[in-house]
Amino acid sequence: MDWALADEHQIIMQFTVNGYEIRDGVQYVDLINEMFKIIDENGKDIFYYSGFSGNIQALNNNSFEVFLEFNGDYSPDPTGNLNLLAEIQIGGFDVSYISPTTTFVPGSIPTETVHIPNAGNFQIPFSVAFAKGTEIEVKQSVVVNNIELRLERVNINPSDVEALICFQMPSAADWQLAAATINTIDGKVLPVSTFGIVGEKSSISNSDSKRCNLVNFATSYDMSTENFSISVPKLVTSVTMTEESIQAANRKLSDQGISFDVVQADHSYDFDIHQKPEGMSDEELYTLIWDSLRADYPGPWEFSIGE
Repeated sequence: MDWALADEHQIIMQFTVNGYEIRDGVQYVDLINEMFKIIDENGKDIFYYSGFSGNIQALNNNSFEVFLEFNGDYSPDPTGNLNLLAEIQIGGFDVSYISPTTTFVPGSIPTETVHIPNAGNFQIPFSVAFAKGTEIEVKQSVVVNNIELRLERVNINPSDVEALICFQMPSAADWQLAAATINTIDGKVLPVSTFGIVGEKSSISNSDSKRCNLVNFATSYDMSTENFSISVPKLVTSVTMTEESIQAANRKLSDQGISFDVVQADHSYDFDIHQKPEGMSDEELYTLIWDSLRADYPGPWEFSIGE
């Protein structure tokens, strides 16, 4: 284990694994799901009791770094620490695999698997110093284009800034915040890392005309000592796959020289590309297509904290 950090909303850690090579085409998300368990002092695996994300970065032919981030509500023991156990199984399972010769469509599900040989099991007990966050009640409202957004509060932790933002729904569609950023006084721009809809258990509930999103911004430095702003450029709907929405998406993209049809697979959607600009990467193309399948409502809404 290289390092670990814990606060009220996140546990972040990084491992380095040496002497083991990951085969090209192995899907890292599956590898993380199978390889790592983080057990709390109550015996619960926090992988399955809190949301998490992760990334694997190859260092050379036989070593790689693993970055893990767990989202949840955590409390320290009386000494101010979190006591955890990392259980790491290197191999011995099957994972999704994309062959180098396969043309993979982003958003689809890999159909091939490959077996990862078992190289051993490891247990690493560790204790993480717990850092308590600072909560600020903001209750600031901004109206743009006849739609009100209200920043209820922010919670500033060493690893992240969490903001609760509520807004009027422009219509009966499934609306959500899009591409929110934190802007610091020295010019740093921090993009949103995760967000979710606040559920019925919250003191601020959703209704047919209002929705609340809990927005998280990852940060690696102390935000509690400075002023900053939060910007929401627009609201967007979830992706819809109807004949009308596909035709509307093609109209949006026609000026960019993009034309496509949607082909439904077993559990996902593929795209049949009729036209695209020369030199445009598949990643850029599919991002534009997915975005075009959403409706949007323009902002921006700007909130100031600490001023």
